[in-house]
Amino acid sequence: MDPKSIESTAGFQPAGSDVNTQPMMDKIKHVVVIMLENRGFDTVLGYLYQPDDKPKQNIPPLKPDELIFNGLSFVDTQALSNTLVKNGQTIKQSPVPIVRATNSPGWDSGEEYAHVNMQLFGSTTPSAGQPEMKGFLQDYSTQCKGDVEAIKQIMHMYTPTDLPVLNGLAKAYAVSDMGFSSVPTQTNANRAFSICGTSLGLVDNGFLAPDPIKRSLPMTASIPIPSGMFLRIIISMIGRYSGMFHSLSGAQCPIRGTFFPISRKSRT
Repeated sequence: MDPKSIESTAGFQPAGSDVNTQPMMDKIKHVVVIMLENRGFDTVLGYLYQPDDKPKQNIPPLKPDELIFNGLSFVDTQALSNTLVKNGQTIKQSPVPIVRATNSPGWDSGEEYAHVNMQLFGSTTPSAGQPEMKGFLQDYSTQCKGDVEAIKQIMHMYTPTDLPVLNGLAKAYAVSDMGFSSVPTQTNANRAFSICGTSLGLVDNGFLAPDPIKRSLPMTASIPIPSGMFLRIIISMIGRYSGMFHSLSGAQCPIRGTFFPISRKSRT
């Protein structure tokens, strides 16, 4: 999709435009947050920009030592190479473009807290420190039922040609290349953080938790919403998730609307 067509359709000047825009906070009536899941930044937008096609503008302005874009074309991908020893064979793979199918990598990668720690730190119980990002191949080998080439797909990334709409939107408007999940884990803890700034210590989806309180994940924290404004939450998930934020409708949180699953289909 041509980014220009996106711009004209929306009537919006993207980042990098020479139009002198005025502050818009008093003009904003609705803020809609659509939360998708289970794809890392590098997987879908890692090749959004190239050294010969750089972002027109960075907000805030870059510091002298900052990358113009935290994508795979601007880093040494060999330094991110992962190693796996399987059946006596040593397998090495660095992040590379081109996937072999639209459902790549093919099997659901481990998304629970222990799995993500293994992917980032190479351990399910890491000590504090900088993640080396070298456990993806090892962790995926425990999930993938295919051959060695199938396991390597966890290190293969989509390109703008593979995902033209998503990359077109990101280029026409703006994208954060330094945004991170609140908890290195799966869906529900991070959705809770996005709404209330806490998951009450939950690090996996609630139905996996032995604590019955955490299974329902009741949120009792106040949401700082100005007077006269309301928060509406629509949950589009399978039935067992539909009660996740039920107690958000308590008096402490000014929420308007009913909590219900609008789709019976599982995520894809």
